[in-house]
Amino acid sequence: MGASKRLLEEQQEKLERAVSMLISHGAAKTCENHGYAIDAEDGEAADSVKEELANEMTASEAEELVDNAMANLYWECPGCVSNMKG
Repeated sequence: MGASKRLLEEQQEKLERAVSMLISHGAAKTCENHGYAIDAEDGEAADSVKEELANEMTASEAEELVDNAMANLYWECPGCVSNMKG
């Protein structure tokens, strides 16, 4: 495996972990029907994740990671929305 592919995989793993932490802290939730991660709009919970991750990396890295993870969350479940349209 090439170094760039390994780096991308590591970044994806960090992002997935951050999303998981956002869910466990209440900053995100999972759609019970489709499994999509949805923004719970809890900024304090997101800040808590940033603080926890800052123990493992720099504060700016933790902030960037959590901000990227938050940007990957949905506002509403795409599966539920498409079912409502059908």
